[in-house]
This record gives sequence, structure tokens and C-alpha cells, in this order.
Amino acid sequence: MISDRLNSYDDFSQTTKEKITNDLTKRGFSFQDISTAIAEHAAADTLLSKAKIKGMNADLTTEVLKLVRKLKGRTQ
Repeated sequence: MISDRLNSYDDFSQTTKEKITNDLTKRGFSFQDISTAIAEHAAADTLLSKAKIKGMNADLTTEVLKLVRKLKGRTQ
């Protein structure tokens, strides 16, 4: 049943792991079953978490400047 739902996705470029997990847990599936089904899916390597997507889209220079403004980068 879970595999049928996951097979409707050719690849996971338009969604995140959290969205799929939340959708399937609302339908009554356990987290263990969902994780197993995702791992067995052919396109499992294209499924990214929110944190990975956020990290790929982050601009490193602006993040460093934010930390400097908060005085997190002090050296002595």
C-alpha cells in the first residue's frame, strides 16, 4: 500500500521527506514502514530533507555576516 503511493512519484524533486512522512502517517502508516518503503524506492536518493534543501540554498557569506553581527565569531 505504501509502495503504491510512493510509486506515484517518478522522482522526489518537488517534495521533501517530511511532507511524504507526514502525509503517510496521517493515513495511518507507521514511521518504520514509511522509512523502509522510502529506502526501497528507486528514486530514494533524490528525496531530500528540509534541512538539506535549506543548506543548499543558503548563501554562505550572508550567514557568516549574520553570525559576526551577533558576535559569534570573536577571536582573541
